[in-house]
Amino acid sequence: MSKIKDKELELEDSKDKEFYEDYITALQGLFAKGEMAIVACEEHDTGEVIPVLCSIKISQEDQSVELIPFAYLFKDNPYEKVSPISNDEKAILASQAVVTPANMFGSTNIDKSLN
Repeated sequence: MSKIKDKELELEDSKDKEFYEDYITALQGLFAKGEMAIVACEEHDTGEVIPVLCSIKISQEDQSVELIPFAYLFKDNPYEKVSPISNDEKAILASQAVVTPANMFGSTNIDKSLN
């Protein structure tokens, strides 16, 4: 695991933080309405088939389906691929939960060597 210490994503201004907060709010609404799916998609650059979290929009007029990609999903164990950039709230860009370092790192499998 990587031992990344006290790095911070450089947010250019408060609009960046608002973007992540709006992203979570949008996802929450889409999940609540049952308009989300994990879709096998082809990555344009590599041709690899990857799982992607997509929203599903069904046209009222002709019942056609539009898939809107939101995020790549891990095919492998994510704990082997990524670590938070710090062991405090700097790593949290937006959250629905009240997150503190104590409850974020107290009982998870996340690499605790970030101290």
